[in-house]
Amino acid sequence: AELEKSTQLFNREAPEAYATTRQDLLEKLNKDIENLAAQEKNFRQLQAFDQEYRQILEQLAEVGDDLDTLELRQETIDFEMLMLTEEKEAMENLFQFKQAVFHQQQKIESYSDDRATLEDGQPCPLCFSIHHPFREHDFKPFVSDAKREFEAAKLAVEQVEARKNALLQRNFEVQSKQNHQGNLLNKLRLQVIECERKFQDAFPFSTWEDSEGVGGGWVTEKLAAFEQLLADQKSTRESLLELHRKIEKQEKEVEKLTRQVRETEFELLQAEQNLKHSEHILNDLQSKFASLNEELNSLVAKYGYRFGMSK
Repeated sequence: AELEKSTQLFNREAPEAYATTRQDLLEKLNKDIENLAAQEKNFRQLQAFDQEYRQILEQLAEVGDDLDTLELRQETIDFEMLMLTEEKEAMENLFQFKQAVFHQQQKIESYSDDRATLEDGQPCPLCFSIHHPFREHDFKPFVSDAKREFEAAKLAVEQVEARKNALLQRNFEVQSKQNHQGNLLNKLRLQVIECERKFQDAFPFSTWEDSEGVGGGWVTEKLAAFEQLLADQKSTRESLLELHRKIEKQEKEVEKLTRQVRETEFELLQAEQNLKHSEHILNDLQSKFASLNEELNSLVAKYGYRFGMSK
């Protein structure tokens, strides 16, 4: 009963579509576990691809964000450069005007002594006018004011030029970073393509759409499923091996008992045969004795004697 119970439990826990004998079943289960272990190894390799792919995607996203930021900076610099160009043009025009006024005031001051000698109808050496209304009035040129305004305009132009140079330097730095990040972006895109190629080479049976891309959660889920399935199969194998050992032990005990029963049956059969043979010999002896007794009685009857069989 115990053997039958263990056998039923073994058959119930054994997977479907397996061989009928326990040994074949265990061998096939071992092969299935080996196949699952190989597939688990492949998925661990894919997980390494996945981690590499995720890192590249993160870098790709960071570089993309950097390029977007640099593009905004470039747009800001272009706008500032346009405004600065207009400002510089206005400052240069003001500078030229202030410079002309300053030089004019310097000339007026240098000709102050000659103003008294001017005569109507004679051209002025400074402005070439033949009318000299200020000759009769006291006129003091504003050279200091003109110089101060001229120097202020010159400083403003220099400041605008310095801002422009700084802006050009910023523009150069931004363009250099854009070129560097652009090259890095192309390099990362090639690495993404290489990761996808590795995926296809390692798993030709699957497609990128099936896996939702290496970067998705598909790999982790698949690996977890394989690990669980492998653990379940190993657990089943251990249970079946334990039952197999238990059944083998019980089968040996049954075989031993069966052999003992057969030996006992054989001994009983021999004893029965021996008993029958002994009875047959006894009957023969009794028959011979009865015959001899009759002969003896016939011989001694004339003397008045008779022998009988005592029981």
